[in-house]
Amino acid sequence: MKIRSLFIAIFLFLGSSVYAQSYYEMLCYISIGLDKFEFKTFLLINGDGTGKMRLHVDKKPTIECTIKQNFYSDKDNKTDYTKMYYKATNFKYVEGDINSKVVADLPPFITFWFKINPQTNEFEPWAFMTINAEKGHEGEDLQGVISSIRLLESKDFTPELILTYFIEDEDIYKNLFVSNIRTVPAELKASRMFLLTVADTEDENIGPDCDTDRKKQQAYFKKIADKLGIEIIITELVGKDLSKTNLLNKINAIQPARNDIVIFHYSGHGYSKADNRQYPYLDLRYDKDIPVKNGDELNMEEIYEMI
Repeated sequence: MKIRSLFIAIFLFLGSSVYAQSYYEMLCYISIGLDKFEFKTFLLINGDGTGKMRLHVDKKPTIECTIKQNFYSDKDNKTDYTKMYYKATNFKYVEGDINSKVVADLPPFITFWFKINPQTNEFEPWAFMTINAEKGHEGEDLQGVISSIRLLESKDFTPELILTYFIEDEDIYKNLFVSNIRTVPAELKASRMFLLTVADTEDENIGPDCDTDRKKQQAYFKKIADKLGIEIIITELVGKDLSKTNLLNKINAIQPARNDIVIFHYSGHGYSKADNRQYPYLDLRYDKDIPVKNGDELNMEEIYEMI
């Protein structure tokens, strides 16, 4: 399970203000006595580990809740970074005859667990836990199974998928499938889109993938600019030109006006430090045999503030 961004602006439907979002669909089931209950979930996961989730069970009202990422800690309070879970809380109904105030029969929380596969070094579904409400077993832990999970791409957002979890009156459906205003206001026609792509194409392990990312992003945002009928100005920093100095020069060369759009895309290595920064540092060395120095890095927050 890799956290990747899906650059579709209209999917800011839940009011989030974070920088990157990913979308997943999970299929789960749980057995209570002789009964087996299956349900589907639609997850929106932000880059900071928070998010929203909708749960759908046939012929039942859809349920919405908030989720937050955590890592497992043992009895000595040592964190095990090979085991991750998303805790779902604040459940409410979002459609049908049952209004959002009726929440008494919903669970207090659900946790969806993932663990590292040592072969792929990726998180994979493990199980989910909730509290048993069955008479005679109230308050006991109840374990279910995550049978599948998939990262949703733009091609997966069909009317059938969206209407499984949302209704036609919601913004996500209307923005995707209902034709409304298709023209850009006249005062915005003079807007420009600035796209700066930075890619570590010299890295012997990920260089080719970084180059592919660069090309995909340039093609993707050019398509958006063409749809909007505005000019796009693309600059890039790749190969042996990769450095902090060159990146600062590229950023400073962008001189946007009030209604212009500025997009920064980085594909390469990054790392975190114990300095309370929420987002990672970008490794701006084209030669990874050179030791990391302060002059070879920029934090994403610094770039965001500059832009």
